[in-house]
Amino acid sequence: MPATPLSDHLADVLVSTVAAPLAEIDQEAGHEARRRLRARARTLARELTGEDRSVAQSTAERIMTVAWRGRHASWNWWETELGQVIARALEGSTYGRAEVTRSEAASMLGISVSRIDQLTRAGRLEKLGTGVVRASILRLVVDERRQMYRKAKGL
Repeated sequence: MPATPLSDHLADVLVSTVAAPLAEIDQEAGHEARRRLRARARTLARELTGEDRSVAQSTAERIMTVAWRGRHASWNWWETELGQVIARALEGSTYGRAEVTRSEAASMLGISVSRIDQLTRAGRLEKLGTGVVRASILRLVVDERRQMYRKAKGL
């Protein structure tokens, strides 16, 4: 199957997070990993955009686990085609977690922890415990921010 802009972006993300560090240790292994990841990205892109929602969600969770290793992608990354496809695939999923810390939520939304506290006090985010908010509600905030961004850009 030929590469697409989506599979190319996915390959770039995977290569930079997996193959590039490997190449620093073993150039030949890094080169082989690059080649394999670029080929695998085509299949992963098809899985992300396919009809089977459970396959798309599982693929998105695996990509996020490998590519971000517990960190959260920047707000700008979620605006890319790949970020949008993964966000749709992950809808209803919280990467296996029902809650995230305030700092994780802030990172996911590209805002400060104090802003997370403000959103919690305003009832926009649900606080589950000390320093923890419900992850599923973050999607609503992400959607709202996307609408504000598009309105500001005249899109």
